[in-house]
Amino acid sequence: ADLASRLLRCLARALGGESSDKGNDIKTCSLLQFVIRDLPVEGQNASTLAVWSSAVLRLRARLGEETVTRFFERVTDRAEEMDEPAWKASTVPMLVVIADCPQPCWNRICGRLARFAAAV
Repeated sequence: ADLASRLLRCLARALGGESSDKGNDIKTCSLLQFVIRDLPVEGQNASTLAVWSSAVLRLRARLGEETVTRFFERVTDRAEEMDEPAWKASTVPMLVVIADCPQPCWNRICGRLARFAAAV
């Protein structure tokens, strides 16, 4: 999980902007979509979910809405399994992702996370 987090952060920094090389963009997007689709979200802790979600948000333009939506649905499923102590300091970064990238699936966890953040 730590290695995946580092890789995603680096990719988000390097690829977060627009590119003029369309040929390489297609290859890069396919590779990124494959990586995001296969991230083992199930069983990850809140900190990892927040870091991965932030990176996916930065890569949104290259990943496409369908890949981003499916990833955030998986994150939401995992987040629903976690209680307040599991979130701790990761609540606020996750709420920032939710605010920056509205998704219907966030409705299932937004209220809970806001309550967790208020309790911190």
